[in-house]
Amino acid sequence: MALHLIKPLGWPGMKKRGDFWKIAAGAIFAMLIIVIASHSGL
Repeated sequence: MALHLIKPLGWPGMKKRGDFWKIAAGAIFAMLIIVIASHSGL
């Protein structure tokens, strides 16, 4: 995420520095899934 702030990655949907929130949202969502899975005993 920090790399994207310094130099936008140029991936589809990630052309501007302001798009770093998409990376943050994806990381938070991934952590949420991991926490739910670990607490449900999977």
